[in-house]
Amino acid sequence: MTDVDVVVVGAGPAGSIAARVLGEQRKSVLLLDRATFPRWKVCGACLSPGAVSQLGSMGLGGLPEQLGGVPLTRLTLRAPAGIARVSLRGSVALSRAALDRALVQAAEDVGVTFWPAARAEMPRVDRDRSVVSVVRDGIRTAVSARVVIDATGLGRGLAESPGSTTRPISGARVGLGCDMPAAGYPVPVGELHMAMGRGGYAGL
Repeated sequence: MTDVDVVVVGAGPAGSIAARVLGEQRKSVLLLDRATFPRWKVCGACLSPGAVSQLGSMGLGGLPEQLGGVPLTRLTLRAPAGIARVSLRGSVALSRAALDRALVQAAEDVGVTFWPAARAEMPRVDRDRSVVSVVRDGIRTAVSARVVIDATGLGRGLAESPGSTTRPISGARVGLGCDMPAAGYPVPVGELHMAMGRGGYAGL
């Protein structure tokens, strides 16, 4: 059985940053994610001024520029009722694939152990510790930890049965994303455009 202070399930920004903070406090931390990295996400990939400031407070303020982040200057909202334009000073557009991998690396740099392609199951409590069952490369490993952090984001997280299949309800909305070539891209560099309607929204 693997024995650590903390298991963090989910290596998105919340999980990776939590793991890094704990690693800096000299806790033994195991960070898990069911995906392999880098991974592409359907996401606007925008960092607010608060998020940029938070990275700076952790000594990671240079990440957005190092990873090719694009400073955002304006948001244009389009809806049937009209158009609104909002200043976005201090915000940055940045690939989640690049950001998530860099944050995992930042956690590893302070001693955190990262297991990608690892699926964790709801922990059981054994006296004063939790035991998480982790399946990786077809091998099941029991991991004992004093604290388990569920940073899996949307959905039921660790409470979800590993054998269950998610089925969308009738009329449910879905998220679609794509990368487009820079040549002929319909939005000026540094601007974020959102078109909104009854059926949902599209962002560029």
